[in-house]
Amino acid sequence: MDSYKPVSNMSMRRKNEAKQCTIFLEGQFDTVAAAQNGENLLAMLDSPLNAFVIDMGALTYLASAGIRILLLMLKKAKTSGKELQLRALQPMVRDVLEMTGMLQLFKIT
Repeated sequence: MDSYKPVSNMSMRRKNEAKQCTIFLEGQFDTVAAAQNGENLLAMLDSPLNAFVIDMGALTYLASAGIRILLLMLKKAKTSGKELQLRALQPMVRDVLEMTGMLQLFKIT
């Protein structure tokens, strides 16, 4: 019997600059993507940099599991004295964050 391993439809890359780390998300931040990428996203906040920007310009879908990871990242950033911003929100992603009341928690650039 073959085992089934879900495949994530989200890719991510990061760009470190002098004082800021930009994390680019592309695709669908769904349950599978959250499970496969959540720990890596949280670990990026362990960097000595103090400012983090999540660029969502190429993110086409955001599920509740993705929102949970974003909230965990925000909490970790705040407790570490770091700044976390969201950038380039697509209309659907912005609508999901607004409908869930999460948009107001984040700094949007």
